[in-house]
Amino acid sequence: MVRMTYVLALLALSASAVRAADDDGPKDSNPFYRLDTKNLFGALEGADVGEAGGSSLELETTGSLFKRPCRFAFVELEAILEFTPNARLGIEFGLHGLGQSIRGVPNTPNYSGVNLSGISNEWRYVLVSRGGAWETQATLTLTPQWASLFEGGAQGQDFGLPLLFILDAQPISRRLYADINLLYEPDVSRVRGEPWARASAFTASGALSWRFTPATMLGAQLDFANTFDGLAAQSWRGSALFMGPTFHYQFNDKVDLSGAWTSQIAGGAPGAANALNLTEFTRSRAKLRLEIDF
Repeated sequence: MVRMTYVLALLALSASAVRAADDDGPKDSNPFYRLDTKNLFGALEGADVGEAGGSSLELETTGSLFKRPCRFAFVELEAILEFTPNARLGIEFGLHGLGQSIRGVPNTPNYSGVNLSGISNEWRYVLVSRGGAWETQATLTLTPQWASLFEGGAQGQDFGLPLLFILDAQPISRRLYADINLLYEPDVSRVRGEPWARASAFTASGALSWRFTPATMLGAQLDFANTFDGLAAQSWRGSALFMGPTFHYQFNDKVDLSGAWTSQIAGGAPGAANALNLTEFTRSRAKLRLEIDF
């Protein structure tokens, strides 16, 4: 899967510099043609669902790096097929792999490897279609997902049902893009031989991206993440604030590449006085996403 990601990335990098066509029809006199906002904001999701009747392949690599204790790093690889039956609905099917590097963690064996880890199915629905002075749109996604691989290569069962609310807008049409993501993630899991555990997480995120050229965008992302015991956030376990740069590049009307790197700048936990929370969260997060439309 890693090799396939690299091959497709090289194909994208060698793609023609022909600019993308306007997603609403022929280009107008404005060189800053319209863009689908779904992948414009680095690691966050935009509110568009794709062109009606279209389909695409997404390859995503997500890294979670530098977590206590000792050395702790994860890289998740995803291959996602997306279909857009109509202008308001998008459907995705994902296959997930997990790469891990764990060294010196108490009660966890040292482990390095890449394994198939799970599947997911995302449903995206446009609640409020794009309109108004800022071309605002609101979308809701629901993503049933299952995984069987845990830290240190342990086997088990994990069921999640992330619910994501997305609101994006263009304060300056076709140049300045803004995005808000509100994510609630209930999760039920069990490592083999242990009892079931219930947890949840809530993350509020925002992003701004400026379009420097018709094909190139740079921006910044801010995430405030919280974890809890229980499916309904009964007991707070910790929080962290992440911030970092994002980018998006449109190779042509079929291929685009986006990514983000965020670092923890503040964190907290019950009874802890540390400036960062490196027990529940990693020090840095990174994401690279390649999309190819059919």
